[in-house]
Amino acid sequence: MYRLDDVLRAGRNNFDLLRLCAALAVVVGHSYVFYPRTSGWDLLLLLTHHESTGSLAVFTFFLISGMLVSASWERDPRVLAYLSHRIMRLWPALWVNTLLLTFLVVPLWSTDLSYGQALRNPSLWHWFRHTLSLWSGTVVPVAQAFLGLPFKATPNAVVWTLPLEFKAYLLVLAMGWGLAFQQTWRFILAMTLATLALAWTYLHPPALAVLADWGRLVPGYTAPPVLFFLFGVLLYRYRTRVVIHAWPLPLALLLTYLVRDRRGGEVVLLLTWTWLILWLAAWPRLRAWIPAQDRSYGVYLYAFPVQQMLACLTPHLNHWLSLFIVLPATWALAGWSWRFVEHPALLWVRRRYPRPRLSAS
Repeated sequence: MYRLDDVLRAGRNNFDLLRLCAALAVVVGHSYVFYPRTSGWDLLLLLTHHESTGSLAVFTFFLISGMLVSASWERDPRVLAYLSHRIMRLWPALWVNTLLLTFLVVPLWSTDLSYGQALRNPSLWHWFRHTLSLWSGTVVPVAQAFLGLPFKATPNAVVWTLPLEFKAYLLVLAMGWGLAFQQTWRFILAMTLATLALAWTYLHPPALAVLADWGRLVPGYTAPPVLFFLFGVLLYRYRTRVVIHAWPLPLALLLTYLVRDRRGGEVVLLLTWTWLILWLAAWPRLRAWIPAQDRSYGVYLYAFPVQQMLACLTPHLNHWLSLFIVLPATWALAGWSWRFVEHPALLWVRRRYPRPRLSAS
């Protein structure tokens, strides 16, 4: 038995490990798409009939983020400090990744275009500005890039989640600034409004770009990822009341399998997955596997371009053999990103805004 309040304290959880596993799961999920002839069915999709390896990994990211970002605000409720930490976690690595794709990868992998012609391609610079703005999660195509692949004209498909993540950060900021974490009625009001906004944008996508992707349902997903972020915020707010037991998991997994083709089966699946993530985060035996470097974001950013380049060069490669090539290359790039981009950026912002030494509770 574990209390979520204790799990959320520094050094008592496996969230870094779970985020890394989720990033690697996204790589595996995309490999099924890049090499459909040799990969067979996505194992999790085959078992659940609703969610794939990639979608469950994205849900894991947002669930963990909802809890940890809420804890970050309560630990240091200063607007500039909060925004600086969030921006420096996302933008520096995204900038470097986007620059490499813009000046190196896309021009060299553009069909029927020379390097100079590819750099003068207006759609490339539209994609560049769109990606770095974090304004909308809508994927912007780049003409003549990666044609013939499943994700046609898409230099890096995974960045569609980053605008959603940043807008969720702003939601926590608004809730914290409005004292929603201190007063129950304010919290209930804020969560109700956020949920209604999510439901409205899901049923009636607005024309306003900043909200159009909030509740957008991506193909292959049974729920918007932001829903899991809100659930993470809810879990954090009532963390002292959440007790994590292992014994319900076997029953929940069996129930999930039995009702997978019935109405409401996807809801049972998502609730079971959430409980599984919480239990894995609390399980002490996983602590020994926590990585020294947080490479999860780097793996998430660099794996997809590496997979696209390999798929262009070897379109008929075996699915498993492709992973043996992609994973080491991505791991090296993620380590480089952490050491020279992400970690220095985080050190700078921590020196600029040192956090008070308070527990997450």
